[in-house]
Amino acid sequence: MFRGVLWRDSDFLKLWIGQTASASGAAITSLALPTAAILGLHAGPFEVGLLVAFQRLPFLFLTLFAGALLDRIRRRPVMIACDIGRGIVLAAIPVAAFGSLLSMPELYAAALLLGVFTVFFDIGVLSFLPGLIGREQLSEGYNKLDTSFSIANLIGPGLGGLLIQALTAPVALLANSATYLLSAATLALIRRPEPAMEVREGVSIRRIAAEIGEGLTWVFRHAVLRSQLLGLTVAFFGFLMTAPLILVFAYRTLHFSPALMGTILAAEGVSSLAGLWASSAVVRRLGLGRTIWVTQVLTAGALLAVPLAQLGLPVLVMAATMIVTGFSASIQDLNQVTIRQVLTPDRLQGRMNATFRLFFWGSWPVASFVGGFLGDRLGPSTAIVIGGLIALAAALAIALSALGRLPQRSVAAVT
Repeated sequence: MFRGVLWRDSDFLKLWIGQTASASGAAITSLALPTAAILGLHAGPFEVGLLVAFQRLPFLFLTLFAGALLDRIRRRPVMIACDIGRGIVLAAIPVAAFGSLLSMPELYAAALLLGVFTVFFDIGVLSFLPGLIGREQLSEGYNKLDTSFSIANLIGPGLGGLLIQALTAPVALLANSATYLLSAATLALIRRPEPAMEVREGVSIRRIAAEIGEGLTWVFRHAVLRSQLLGLTVAFFGFLMTAPLILVFAYRTLHFSPALMGTILAAEGVSSLAGLWASSAVVRRLGLGRTIWVTQVLTAGALLAVPLAQLGLPVLVMAATMIVTGFSASIQDLNQVTIRQVLTPDRLQGRMNATFRLFFWGSWPVASFVGGFLGDRLGPSTAIVIGGLIALAAALAIALSALGRLPQRSVAAVT
């Protein structure tokens, strides 16, 4: 974390500071937004699932277009505009609450707008980083950013729980609004010019469609990228089914307070940080392919253990499942992102990232809807078990794929 040449790169530091701040705020929002629905507006599992689905719906419809567009234009101005937009949307929620105007339709609309801005920002930052620091520093850059995200997940949920407990969930969202505006400011201060974009034909629907097709073709013709995309999409679907249900289960079944749930999520942040620090050692011991599917097995196992909290020691059980999830997911995420970046040429970075975002994050609204529906019909604990079984089946499929058989013991060795 605190070693490497990038700490001497002032422009990377500006990006890192902004992303660390906005990630801390986003960690607060991940707790505060559904909590506002569950405790403030008495939303049930289906309504909470729908709220999460609205936030992720733009990934299903805008991702490929955003990737093609961001391979044509400068990415930094788009990222700045998206940060400002997210800050304004989040600031509007407490204003509506103060005026007694907040309802589920307003939360759905805010979630949808947040999703639109996040689609363009996330693809932009993934595609912006290689040009900012150089491909040879990508592994270090992603490690530092992922570490800062883990620190944010350590600080954010605990702070969010306290803010929610003391000030209500809508007011807690103001903290995230401020961090997005800080991120916009740090991006504006970066001095290094973006690399010149490839000169292409004029923008047209047909041309954009052709460029989207080029990105899809690249991913699906590459055995490792194809197996990574399909296997992890199914794994994420199972995991994301449970996302809107964990808080419903904690608040309604286990009767946790927001402060307690925030503390448990902070413990997950600690384990995520530990996972990033241990990642290189794990890959050296297991190899890249085995690392990906073994960590997925651990994540699926943790989901399957969540309902055991009803049988006794609920705080200990929930904390243990979150700790295992944070540790294994951070190792997997760091390595799978870096693998696909290393294997993809610069001119296809935006479209490759968009393809993965389409499948990974585009499955999120569907998974949230399915999870919320099953949670309403079968109960949150049963729906969580179903999600865990889907994630486990995906892990076994990954183990037999080209991705699962990667023998390299460092990302740098992948070609």
